[in-house]
This record gives sequence, C-alpha cells and structure tokens, in this order.
Amino acid sequence: MDFDGFAVQGRKRGGRARGSGRDRDLDSFYRDNARYAGTAEDFTRDHARSYGRHEGLGHDGSHPGLGKPCFPKGSDRERLHAGYTVSTKATKTARNGYDDSLRAADGEFRKMTVEERDYYRGVSDGLRPDQHELLDPRAGKWADSSYNMATGRENFLKAYPHGYHSLEDQNDHYKHAANAFGEYQTARDHQARHSTYRSFRGDPRRDMFGRPVPHGQL
Repeated sequence: MDFDGFAVQGRKRGGRARGSGRDRDLDSFYRDNARYAGTAEDFTRDHARSYGRHEGLGHDGSHPGLGKPCFPKGSDRERLHAGYTVSTKATKTARNGYDDSLRAADGEFRKMTVEERDYYRGVSDGLRPDQHELLDPRAGKWADSSYNMATGRENFLKAYPHGYHSLEDQNDHYKHAANAFGEYQTARDHQARHSTYRSFRGDPRRDMFGRPVPHGQL
C-alpha cells in the first residue's frame, strides 16, 4: 500500500465502529488526536516524504503551479475530503432549518398569555409540548449531520496526521474537527430537551388549556 491509500479497498478509517451507537465526542477527540508537534518545516518534510511522489512536489517540499493545492484524484484523502465536505454542507442546512424553526416557536410562545407562558415554563421548559414535538426531529437531523461531519474530519486526521498541504492547513482542519464535535454536542443537547418535553400525536391527554401534554407526564 502507498501512503495515500490508493491500493486499499474498504479500509477501516478513523476511530469508531459503524453501528447505531455514537461513541465519539469532544472529549474523546482531544484524548485520541494530538496536534502535530513539529515545526512548519518539519511538517513540510513529513508531508513531502509521504505524498511527494503523487503530488509532484519539489525537492524542498513545495507544491507545483499556482493556486491552492488539491488532493490527488482517486486518492483516499480526496474521498475522505469529499465525504466531510458533503456532511459539512448538510450540517449548515440542518442547523439553519432548526434555528429558523426554533426562532418561530419562541415567537409564538411570546405571544401567549402570561398565564400560559408561566404554565409551560413550569411543565415543558419554556415551549409548548407540541412545539417540542415539531423541533425534536429537526434537532435530530442537525445532530446526525454534525456527528457525520465531526467523525469524517476526525477520520482524516487519524488516517493522515500530516495529510494536508501545510501545517497551517492541517491545524485549521484540526480546529474545524474540534468545533464540529462541539456543534454535535450542542445539537444533541437541544434534541434531548425537545425529546424530554415533546408530545406525541397519538396521546389523547390534554392540559388545562386543551393542548397536548409532555409524553413523560403522568
């Protein structure tokens, strides 16, 4: 196998086993992934030793031509990069959709009577249960896409600790990966809130205002 994974098919990349459980978070990311410890010159030499043959690097490790270097066509780095690029765009779309829905729900809540607002602050954390029901899957979509983005970026770091074209780019990717795990944890917390206080359409129970009750309420 060469350093860029051209000869490898179906290789297990990164850290987590595929399955229904999510075993990666910001703590595990920092625990298992250290920043590159050398200088920019060290990184350039390490990068050139690993990828110079495929990238046509100069003897000093410089990239040929003008413009921003890209990963070689068909390389494992290119595939991993494409994967987390897609999930990054999906995360932005899901985040914006959730934020718009949450903003609308908050606006509706503020228009309710004082008595209603006080009641729902006490029983369902400041939103009506039917609003939590609407927001729960949207927060879940945000959590799903941000987890895919975070683990995709982490998988690149694990497989290619000096795979980017410069130390600056590698460090930027490290920060983006950490931020992605932070975003996943935020989305997960939002979903947990909505899941706790949401209603379900099949539940016939109603509260004192004739609205659905939280599913956990006896």
